[in-house]
Amino acid sequence: MGLLKSLKTRRKLASLNSEDSQARRKAAERLGALGDPTCVAPLMDSLLDRDAGVRGAAAEALGKLKDVRAVTSLVCRLADWSSNVREQALLALNSIDQTWPSSDAARNAVPNLMAALEDSDPEIKRLSAIILGKIGDRRSTGPLLTCLNSDITSVRNAALQALNQSDPNWQKGSDAQESIHALIISLTNANSSSREAALRSLHAIDPAWQKSETALKLTDACIQMLSGKEASTRSEAVQLLENLQWKPQTPEEQVIYLTEKGDWEQLTQLGKPAIDYMVDLMGLGDKQTQRMLASGLAAVGSPEAKQALLKMLLQGKSYSRQRLSCDALDQIDTGWRKSHQVRDEMIPTLLLNLRSEDESLVQQSASALGLIADRGVTPTLLEGLADKNWGYVQGCIQTLGYLRDDEAVQPLNEMLTSTGASILIYTILNALGNIGSPPAQQVLLDIVKSGSTYCKDARDILNRGKPYEQEHVLCPVCQTYLGIREALVSERYVKNEESGGDAYLPGLAGDLWYKCPGCEDQVLIN
Repeated sequence: MGLLKSLKTRRKLASLNSEDSQARRKAAERLGALGDPTCVAPLMDSLLDRDAGVRGAAAEALGKLKDVRAVTSLVCRLADWSSNVREQALLALNSIDQTWPSSDAARNAVPNLMAALEDSDPEIKRLSAIILGKIGDRRSTGPLLTCLNSDITSVRNAALQALNQSDPNWQKGSDAQESIHALIISLTNANSSSREAALRSLHAIDPAWQKSETALKLTDACIQMLSGKEASTRSEAVQLLENLQWKPQTPEEQVIYLTEKGDWEQLTQLGKPAIDYMVDLMGLGDKQTQRMLASGLAAVGSPEAKQALLKMLLQGKSYSRQRLSCDALDQIDTGWRKSHQVRDEMIPTLLLNLRSEDESLVQQSASALGLIADRGVTPTLLEGLADKNWGYVQGCIQTLGYLRDDEAVQPLNEMLTSTGASILIYTILNALGNIGSPPAQQVLLDIVKSGSTYCKDARDILNRGKPYEQEHVLCPVCQTYLGIREALVSERYVKNEESGGDAYLPGLAGDLWYKCPGCEDQVLIN
């Protein structure tokens, strides 16, 4: 075994001298895996190879061999022009000897690393700053301060971390004042630890840094961001303003700030202005914001908050917003649906709205009635199915669907067979899908199996609701049972009586066929 290992080592060492850089790189990679200490010296020589890939592979291999003889050579590579070689050298040093930053070789490398901080490659700057931070030599304080003004966030972060490692009192130096602008900009960093480090440094340099021109400009920009429509933008603005030691100056700013903070107790003390603002903000399209505000109004729980939520339920522009309002009302008062205001004022108004020519008003009224869930209105709605006003009939159908009352299934099924109006048929199918009970699903399944014009719509509505597996199809050839859902998503055929064959005609009435995936036979669904 030892002889075989020696032979492998000699072959790889020979490849280190190949004219082909790829061969030299692969040889360095494999020598590291062999674990043979005789490879250390040749690999140290490869750290000076003209090809950066070979130098990086050699550094990585030396890290695997963990021989302290390589430390000085690896430290020299910390100033390599290739960021990959620097990174591999740093990883190798950490693997070989954790105390390498205190070595003479590390201190001798500081001037080259400081020079590398001026490189045009941001990655070289970043790695150089990280390495200087590990070495901890105060000679690097000035160049690292210069890096704080970099346009590259990663370079600024690395420089700040290195400064804190190499010189804990750097904020007291005469040049530290020049870094205030850069540190204030660092407060916008997505990394929380970097923001906190910048904030600590600012306080150490100048306790009154918030009054600087940069801080004031950033504060003004963040205040403008508070009025943004995106929840993430407002949240970011609040975080930045807190870092800037900002406090709300006007009632409107206070409401916005406390809302984003979720400080419902303070908002309750502000009273109606806060509730009005929260209601207005609920109108934004941001669902995250709507959920937060609905929870906030529920937490406030005052009569004013309850009235605001009832108003949103009555006039909600979207079902999701009405749903959130309803959930918040349930948190405030589980018996709100039985209140005089709802039963004697809201429900009659909503029923009247179903006769409106405004389709959006009909839709929001139907969904509101469904959320109130008072099935006492079902008889009125069923009577409305016979009305001559199709708009009102459509509104009644929609409401019956939202109420999910099984009592409506049979009348809706009868209406399917008696009306030829496509718009009413589509509305009925959707209502049956919303009801979602086994009888409602059976009606939809019968339509799917009929092969009628609306079979695809009925199938799609079934697929979005509860799964139906109560029926199966038996293939007469391979005797395989397939669930009706699986069958219907296969190719569907309608018997073509004229040609005597089978054609892919799912839109025509007639017997519905499908192609069995197992044997490809066509099976009739009765």
